[in-house]
Amino acid sequence: MTTRVQGTLGYLAPEYAMWGKVSESCDVYSFGILLLELVTGRKPIEKLPGGVKRTISEWAEPFITEGRFKELNEPEKRPNMKEVAGMLKGYASRGNLMKPRMDSVK
Repeated sequence: MTTRVQGTLGYLAPEYAMWGKVSESCDVYSFGILLLELVTGRKPIEKLPGGVKRTISEWAEPFITEGRFKELNEPEKRPNMKEVAGMLKGYASRGNLMKPRMDSVK
């Protein structure tokens, strides 16, 4: 039973962010954003000139719909596997403990 959902805006499924609708597929969406972040080396939300914000899914959609998957990757921004393993364990890339993105529900 979920009593409260918290998370970072860039990782929240659109149906939850807009209508508060929670389902197991919300976790799948968030995990997909995390994978896209790891593959591309981009942040979930980026600030464009003029204060406009763009999500990683908005940025990636044209590449995906046109089948230009190789253009999604920015190798110089991509973390290495040691950093990814540390992130999954809850550590920042320099070994510092990361602040959790979600509080556990009791």
